[in-house]
Amino acid sequence: SKVTTAPPGPNVKLTYNGADSIPRDAGTYLVNASVMDSVYAGSAQDTLIIQKAPLNIIAENKSRPFAEENPALTIVYSGFVNGEDSTVLDSTPSISTTATIASPDGVYPIAVSGGSDNNYEFSYQNGTLTVFGQPALKAQYRIRKPVKPHDNHIKPHFQIVNTGTESVRYSDITMRYWY
Repeated sequence: SKVTTAPPGPNVKLTYNGADSIPRDAGTYLVNASVMDSVYAGSAQDTLIIQKAPLNIIAENKSRPFAEENPALTIVYSGFVNGEDSTVLDSTPSISTTATIASPDGVYPIAVSGGSDNNYEFSYQNGTLTVFGQPALKAQYRIRKPVKPHDNHIKPHFQIVNTGTESVRYSDITMRYWY
């Protein structure tokens, strides 16, 4: 720290809340300046306020195919100062999504919250998880009319239609019919 005196030249000792080291943490500090000179004498006090630095905490967007496990959810930080990284945080934020392995195609929130630090003011930005490729099968049913007047048997006919974007193996299809 730099101290200016009038006249210039006397040595000045600074203390911050009574300590000699310059504070790096956010907070309020009482600064005491004492002139250390054989010719001049004096002292002054003032307050030093170090504000928390803003830190953006961003949930990265992700995607995955239908019926697969969710990918690892990750956080990106923007705003660390003095070469610091997430290892200095008092407690790290948590990240989660509402999507499960059974979630259908769609966009699901990835929420980031919590965490704390004495030197950073957190600002959160949520992300999204996109689930895609869910097969969409439907069975179209119709009853065939009897060909002969005395034929009263029900003759159901089914047609399986894939309305999704992914192919489905025929061996993976199970159809149950009750009448």
